[in-house]
Amino acid sequence: MKISEKLPQFADVPTLFVVAGDYEALFYKAFQGEVELTHTIKHIPREEILGKDDGFLTRSASMPGVGAVSAKGTRELSIRKKFYHEVAKFIEEAARYGNVGVIHFFAPHQVTKQVNQLLDAPTKKILKEELEGNFTKESPTDIIRRMKKLPQ
Repeated sequence: MKISEKLPQFADVPTLFVVAGDYEALFYKAFQGEVELTHTIKHIPREEILGKDDGFLTRSASMPGVGAVSAKGTRELSIRKKFYHEVAKFIEEAARYGNVGVIHFFAPHQVTKQVNQLLDAPTKKILKEELEGNFTKESPTDIIRRMKKLPQ
């Protein structure tokens, strides 16, 4: 997709835009006035994980009384961890092998925090900007427009 001439053209350095939500990540590469979607990752939990509370009761000899434990939260956390690891792995591979000189990361705070913890040092060096929020429904042009408004 051609980038409007009013926006940055990324003429000098190939740039990776990572646009992530809680369960979905879109990877755009921009270079020489063009931007294209290069990869997506989706780990959207099934309805039964998000919608149904299939908790169970436990009893402990050391702690009298009954406590409720939900398997739903554990499975959802597992899905998120797997998602964070896949996003970090793809970013590192793109930085290492994808001819990318700059990375911009647009994601909710928790996603940004978790993925950053998983990135290696060389990849963190080319991570230039982060903007917190869920922008997965926005077009690449709107994302570049947001990036243009960030302080340089």
